[in-house]
Amino acid sequence: RGGSPPPPTTRWRDLGDGTVSDAETGLVWEKKTAPGPLPPGIHDASRRFTWSSSATPRAQSADGTLYTEFLPTLNGARGVPCFAGHCDWRLPTFEELASILEEGCIARPCIHPVFGPTVADGTWVSSFTDYGVPDGILVPLVGFYDGSTIWDSSARRYFARAVRSGSP
Repeated sequence: RGGSPPPPTTRWRDLGDGTVSDAETGLVWEKKTAPGPLPPGIHDASRRFTWSSSATPRAQSADGTLYTEFLPTLNGARGVPCFAGHCDWRLPTFEELASILEEGCIARPCIHPVFGPTVADGTWVSSFTDYGVPDGILVPLVGFYDGSTIWDSSARRYFARAVRSGSP
């Protein structure tokens, strides 16, 4: 009974290199930065990306700016060092991205401030479903304004947040 209480545990830890670790899942997340001068940087919270460069029906190509700019830049394929010393950055699964939503969110966006500025809108995940809609495939997004799921065309522009496994 005597003695001091145990120290509080914190799920999120800012690693000081532009990333945040999650003690619950072991994942390491990209931390976004405040919008800066144009053109926006790869970590800029206001920068949007496309899943596919084509809006043709049944287009399943992962060839939009997520795959030609965002991930290649983080993984060192554009003549810059790999982000935070790791070259295995990827898009999160729907479940992974939903795991960083703040439960019982009242203020928008519904994400802990340790992740940096976040626009309260849809963020891409790594999977898609081909419904053969007129403007391409539908991709699920996590909405950081209220935690909802959004389904939208792969040719539209939304936000991205990279993740990697926390192992070295």
